[in-house]
Amino acid sequence: NVQLFVPVDFYKSDIFTFSAFAFMIHNSDFGLSLLKYWDMFARGICEKGNLNETASGYTWVDTDQPGLWYSMQRAYADFYPDRVPEGNYPKCNATTGQLNAIRDANQRWNNNFKKMKLIKGSTGKELAKVPDDQPFIYSSLPDGQRSGLALQLTFGVQPGFVEKNQPGAFALHQKKVDQFPDSVVNELAYCRDNYGCYAHYNELGALKIGCGDKVYL
Repeated sequence: NVQLFVPVDFYKSDIFTFSAFAFMIHNSDFGLSLLKYWDMFARGICEKGNLNETASGYTWVDTDQPGLWYSMQRAYADFYPDRVPEGNYPKCNATTGQLNAIRDANQRWNNNFKKMKLIKGSTGKELAKVPDDQPFIYSSLPDGQRSGLALQLTFGVQPGFVEKNQPGAFALHQKKVDQFPDSVVNELAYCRDNYGCYAHYNELGALKIGCGDKVYL
């Protein structure tokens, strides 16, 4: 019954909000519902958009990630209305014309997730605890395992964390190029210098990726 796999790079058993750059969605009615609500959020749910814009402008907690949270909460409420209180997702505020959720209200989103009574886990004993009819699977990263899809390098790390976990990561959640681990910088330089690999936008704004005379995108 798994409809969605959420690869996360930060693990706490009671935190269901996340920052992730990939979803694995089942091609099903539930999966299509997720995409529908995600698209609705991108276009603006309420009269004046979605969330409150502050003086510093929008950030990820205002825009892209809450769109994923919103789609999960709306689809879940549609398919499992008997499992959650009615309307277990942010609503439009008649006064502000925006969603009734603000930048510092991640806890409100998380409380909605908690009302779904979700169990997190994707491996071993943790996965065994997940109910068979739960539609969402969150990746779990016990201390004894390496990272999965992404390795969190954005919010600060402990000494030795990168050396231990980076070799097993598919990608790094890192925003500043000058802070990439030396191994990543060296690997990129090797691919560029020896195989002519590149990734850039052309004059028309299209992303181009390739190596030598081979074009992959």
